[in-house]
Amino acid sequence: MDTNQRNTQIAIGVAVIVVVGLLAWWLFSKPAASTGTMATSTGTSITTDTTGTAASETDLSGSGNTVSSSGEALSVGDQPAGDSVRVASVTLAKAGWVAVRDSMRIYGAAWLTAGTHENVSVPLLRNTVSGSNYTAVLYADNGDKKFDMHADALVTGVSDTFSATNGD
Repeated sequence: MDTNQRNTQIAIGVAVIVVVGLLAWWLFSKPAASTGTMATSTGTSITTDTTGTAASETDLSGSGNTVSSSGEALSVGDQPAGDSVRVASVTLAKAGWVAVRDSMRIYGAAWLTAGTHENVSVPLLRNTVSGSNYTAVLYADNGDKKFDMHADALVTGVSDTFSATNGD
């Protein structure tokens, strides 16, 4: 093998490594949604501002503080699987978060002011799957207006379970 062939093979090898590295970086560092939201799958808490949503691949066991319901209400019906969940009605005594979760992770959360809201769309960072069950829950914000499932308090006694359907 002459020097030119060897140099060409080395250049191709380096180019392949660079492309694979860039692809891996892009897959693991791209924003979760176009609204400026951010999620991490390696940390134990997620932070986002009040204009966005948040989700986590984090185990929900021991997921933070809790508070008892003080007039909050929540209603979600079965709906097609997808990248958002429509919450039919939410009533909050104070501003906070409505979040969608399964037994292992939070899929997304949306900031709401105090009062009653109808047809709230909660964008998700991970699509729901047809045939699976999910639960909408409320979190009382700790005052920083950033969703963090460990710092914000889960409102107990208020949740609604629904099924993702195939859209038929």
